[in-house]
Amino acid sequence: MVNRRKRHAGQIAIINGSKQFSKGRPKNYLEDPLGTALADAYLKWCAVDGLSAIITNADAAKNDFNLSPSRYVSVGEQAEVLPLDEAVVELRKAEEEMEVANRELEKVLKKLGLA
Repeated sequence: MVNRRKRHAGQIAIINGSKQFSKGRPKNYLEDPLGTALADAYLKWCAVDGLSAIITNADAAKNDFNLSPSRYVSVGEQAEVLPLDEAVVELRKAEEEMEVANRELEKVLKKLGLA
């Protein structure tokens, strides 16, 4: 028999435990305090920074029903975002370095008779 009465109708709990586990052989595992934190986030139905989020069905619909935990729960890894003008300068510098490396590679290949 399916329980159709929902405790939190219209809401979805998203829990991201990807940074909570410890590496083990043959399987990864959760240590007790971390497992308890994950369980508490669910049982108390609360949002915890870096661990869980509570979203609505409408939020899920806006994201094409993508329920990937990393979409809703940030685990503290923020990529550095450069301003556009600095990013363009870095890109041009990398392209120049690539051209120099390609010329050097071409010289080596010619010496080896491969180009």
